Amino acid sequence: MCYRSGVLPIALMLLSCTGSIHTYPWSSGNPSEARLAASIAAGADPMSAPFTGVWDGESVDDCSAFSPYPERCHAEQKIEFQMLQNGARISGYYRCAYGTQVCLNLNEAGTIRDASISGSTVRMRVMNPDGSMCFFTGRRRGETVDGNYSCLQGGGVYESGVFKVKRVY
Repeated sequence: MCYRSGVLPIALMLLSCTGSIHTYPWSSGNPSEARLAASIAAGADPMSAPFTGVWDGESVDDCSAFSPYPERCHAEQKIEFQMLQNGARISGYYRCAYGTQVCLNLNEAGTIRDASISGSTVRMRVMNPDGSMCFFTGRRRGETVDGNYSCLQGGGVYESGVFKVKRVY
């Protein structure tokens, strides 16, 4: 996926397109993995690397019994976070693309708000164009982040599940 539309922070505009969103498992030929391996070999803490960059992967609905959309059970979406870290805060953009179903409520873009880092845990609130929001909480393991998400609208949870993303740039 190559996202060039919308207003992006200057630092993210300098990033090149990453081709397509990867599927699991990822190949080991990723240049960012090589940089991480070199920094670990040199004695650097892999968690000290900033979150700034493009992270992509997928999300999967967990089939909650309380979901108002039971037809979305196990729905997969390709997702991307374009993050810019400033200290313990993160800002940026969220993108969604068709996986096994369309993006929830056809929200294909959002803005990362109120995101923070604490140790290896990242918490992000993504605001969608329709006024809904999704909360992503994940644990970083080197160049990957995986965890859970919940999407709310009208005061209630209308989808939840798991996600996994990997830094591609």
